[in-house]
Amino acid sequence: MQLFENLPIKRKLMHIGFITNGVAVVLLSVLFGAGEWTSYRDRAVTTLSVHAGITADNAASALIFADEKAAQEVLARLSAETNIVYAALQGQNGGIVAKFEIPERKKIPVTILASDKHLFFSDQLVYAKNVVHSGETVGVLYLQSDLRGVYWELFKKLLLIAVTMMFSLAFAVYLFARFQKSISDPILNMAEAMRGVITEQNFVVRVVPHGQDELGMLAGTFNIMLEYIQLRDTELAQYREHLEEEVAQRAANLIEAQRIARLGNWEWDIEDKTLVWSDEVYRIFDIAPQQFGFSYEAFLQAVHPEDRQLVDTCAREALEQGLTYSIDHRIVRPDGTVRYVHEQAEVLCNEEGQPVRMHGTVQDITERKQAEEELRRSNTDLEQFAYAASHDMRQPLRMISSYLQLLEYDLAPVLTDETRQNLQFATEGAKRMDQMLMALLDYSRIGRKADTMTVIDSREVMYEALHYLEPAIEEARADVRINGVWPHLFASRDEILRLFQNLIDNALKYRLAAQKPVIAVSAQTAGGEWRLEVRDNGIGLLPGHEARLFKVFERLQSRSRYPGTGIGLALCRKIVEHHKGRIWVESPGPNQGCTFIVTLPVSLPSSPGGALANTIEESA
Repeated sequence: MQLFENLPIKRKLMHIGFITNGVAVVLLSVLFGAGEWTSYRDRAVTTLSVHAGITADNAASALIFADEKAAQEVLARLSAETNIVYAALQGQNGGIVAKFEIPERKKIPVTILASDKHLFFSDQLVYAKNVVHSGETVGVLYLQSDLRGVYWELFKKLLLIAVTMMFSLAFAVYLFARFQKSISDPILNMAEAMRGVITEQNFVVRVVPHGQDELGMLAGTFNIMLEYIQLRDTELAQYREHLEEEVAQRAANLIEAQRIARLGNWEWDIEDKTLVWSDEVYRIFDIAPQQFGFSYEAFLQAVHPEDRQLVDTCAREALEQGLTYSIDHRIVRPDGTVRYVHEQAEVLCNEEGQPVRMHGTVQDITERKQAEEELRRSNTDLEQFAYAASHDMRQPLRMISSYLQLLEYDLAPVLTDETRQNLQFATEGAKRMDQMLMALLDYSRIGRKADTMTVIDSREVMYEALHYLEPAIEEARADVRINGVWPHLFASRDEILRLFQNLIDNALKYRLAAQKPVIAVSAQTAGGEWRLEVRDNGIGLLPGHEARLFKVFERLQSRSRYPGTGIGLALCRKIVEHHKGRIWVESPGPNQGCTFIVTLPVSLPSSPGGALANTIEESA
């Protein structure tokens, strides 16, 4: 079958027709020839048996009387039969009484056959017949017939049959060749149409159906498919045009958005050592594309010399360790102008884990840096002013408080109760203002001394805070429970100590009068953060007032009931923010307690090495 795989369909059909018809003709010829062969042999046996019967009957009396002459005369009559070449009469004693033979003809003297039996020898037939008289066998007659004439007749007949079959085969092939076009032509037409569709993308062509048979149905279905494809192709062409317009519009919008945001994108092919910038990057660097070397080295040349080593180090660390590349640095434009940019990028690796590409963005943040610098200077000036004001104003307040006390002492004999109460109010106001100035002074000092950051044991700092709060804890008869994970942190010991003191002191202060205070302090580490929770069963908090707690001098309770400066929680917020953390409060409602939550990073930006070490679990 593999011989037919690559043949054209016409040749396939012709080969199929020729082979099937040829096999049929050959089989018919063989079957017919075999039948004729058998029929001719049977007729030869029948004819020879008839002659044998007649001759045996005529020779019976000659054998009885042993008359050889008479027996010879009987056999001589066989000379009229051209196909009988030998005959012999055998007596009862086994001797040959008479015989007949044609000279120069092949003879097979067989005398061992039983009566009415025959044998074929190539082109000869031998037949034996008992000679019977009055029911008694008196001898045996042997006849030999030459079958060459019979075979010749058979050959001529078979030849005629073969010639007839060949003409029939040729005519059948001719008819098949004519009729196969009704199958091959529609298929070839569809194949030609398909070729035009594939090579020329011509969906307008159609196949002419030939009849209503399966091929006609196939042609109709093929035409419907072409119509559907043509319709879809038209729709796709229209959609492609629309999509191209939309892509062009979006590209223009992206370019405009990058221009407005001063944000460009770039891609660095590490293997090819090529660096591609968007148009906005060229505007940020104020470099024309024809002036740029399209390489990492050309980019480094545009970086400020003082930042160049830092940028190169960060880029190489990102490539070697697979980290995110994120950095702020300065660039120097060709005219000498210095600008600040922020770069953010990711590294792409191949299947072997080797970096092959880095793509990212660059944004001009010069105005933001200038605003941050201005804000930093403003905050510094404000902190210095608050520090100076709170520090310098304490001396006059102390003088006022002292002179008020002297006045009260000197005028004691003449003071009325009302005047004495007014002097006490003035003295207490001066003292309260002094306390507020002290609190404000402490608030302004937070974060001013960065050199105090060191590695501290948070557990020891917590115990130290509890030690300072022992009087207040005993006075309130509070139950303070400490448990959880207490790591070593890189932080300001004084500030963390004040954070712990203020949070626990706040829980002690705002307690319910008829209930024993229970304060649970727990800590844990998760997701790169250390989480501290201070939970109490105090007065709770109204919903929506959570943010007000952390404002300076903001109070939610009356001073007469709960004394204080109103700056303790604001101080906690500033300490936490100074350590790059977060603080918030949660409360189910009034009289249901509060939970103050603080999270600090386990690896602070200012820590040497930035590692969390010596984590300790303790339950108490």
